[in-house]
This record gives sequence, C-alpha cells and structure tokens, in this order.
Amino acid sequence: MSQHIELTLLALADRVACFHLQDELWHCLQLDGEPWNSLADQSQSGLAGILTAISKQLYRQSQLADVQLNILYDQDALPHLTAVPSTLAALGCRAWQILRWEPLFSRLPAQDRASTDGLPEHVWLRAYALPYLYDLFQQPQDTLSDELNLQRQRAATELQRLQEQIDARQLPSVEHLLVYLPMLYQNFWGHVSPTEVAALAGSLQVPDVPSPFPEPSIEILMILRKRFLLLPATERSWIIRLGQQLGQRLKLRVQMRDLVEATE
Repeated sequence: MSQHIELTLLALADRVACFHLQDELWHCLQLDGEPWNSLADQSQSGLAGILTAISKQLYRQSQLADVQLNILYDQDALPHLTAVPSTLAALGCRAWQILRWEPLFSRLPAQDRASTDGLPEHVWLRAYALPYLYDLFQQPQDTLSDELNLQRQRAATELQRLQEQIDARQLPSVEHLLVYLPMLYQNFWGHVSPTEVAALAGSLQVPDVPSPFPEPSIEILMILRKRFLLLPATERSWIIRLGQQLGQRLKLRVQMRDLVEATE
C-alpha cells in the first residue's frame, strides 16, 4: 500500500461523493456501489459515518493514518460535519482540511464551470474541478493560503455554532440545577440568583429559594454526590459547564473538584 493516499470528499446538501488520486488521475471511490452516498442515512453521525466506512472497507489496518484528506462542503451539508474532527482523530488521520465548496467553485475558470443545479456530474468533477482545485491546494503559501485558512476558521466557527444549538436543546432541568449546583459550589445562593438559574435552564419559571439558604452538611453532600454520579454523563457534563459559565464568583468545593476536572 502506498504511504500517501489522496482522498477528496465532496458533500453537497445530504449527499457525498468520494474520489481518490491515482497515477495523477482522479477516480470515483464508490461505497456500496453508489456514486453519491446519502448523508441522511447516516443520521447518527453524518459524514463521520462515511469516513468510518471508508476506513473499514479500504484501510482496515492503517485506518486513515496514511490518507491526505480534503473535504469540500456546501452550506446545506454543514450539519453533517459536526462529528468529523473527532472521528478523524480516532481514525488516526493527521493530514486533513475542510473547505467551503462555493468559493472554490467560483475560482474555477468560467469555461470549466458546470451548472450548479443539482449534483455535478462525476465526469466533470474528475476531469475539471478536482484537478484544478488540487493544483490550488499544492500552491506555495501565499494569499490563497490565507484565504483557505480564513475558510477553515469560518467552518470551525459555524460548526461550533451548530454544536451550541444542539447543546441548547439538551439543557438539564431546573430541579437538577437547584440540587447539584449548590452541591458543587460553596455558598452558591449567596452569589447566584434564582432568576439566573432559571435562565441557565431555559425556563420561564423562577424557582423559590429561601434566603438565607443553609449550606448542606458533609453527609448530605456525599449523598448528593452519589446521586449525581448516577445521572447520564451528558447531563452531569452540562450541569458542570453551566456552573462554569457563571465565572469567577463561584468557589468549587474541594470534595467536588475531581468531578469538574473529569469534564475538562
């Protein structure tokens, strides 16, 4: 097997096509005999599922360690990319880049541009688009490199925005915040108002908290700690992260430090 394998994935809306470079020519890499694979069928992992399939079917031992990977995507395909970086790390891929398709398409010579209606033909992609874009990738570091870096930054920002939208749908309940944030932080209600806790949980109902609120005993803290560890890992993580968003005004309890450090 070659020590250097060049792959390009083109993700447009909910479809993806895979190509590999061999003898200076681009060839279609068909998965399950299809030129375009559905990303909607990979509902749990999107494009990450395609990468895993490529690794298992073609490069079982080395996974993607010997692959130079280019991922081109359009705006509609972006939600399918959220798990890609972590998947590439798990598959050992060390050389990869994710770039927007639209600005790269606009750089193609006008006479070589295909219609943007529907999915582009593989013949056109292999004969014109991929060779031209590959030449762009091989150019020395210059203004183009700066432009590509800017695209990567924009993609990373957009991926983070999408992840935050997903996170916002998975907020823990107000009740769990009421119980476990005072467990994690000393004199919690002396620094945070019930209104802020309701806002963190995305609730319009402000909890009724007595003032002053008595600090829990060590025995109660240990009982709450055991119950906290029984929560799903995702909910434990979100409770801790929401507490961290409140900034430096909170003091973490020594007995709970390992719980917070485990999520960092």
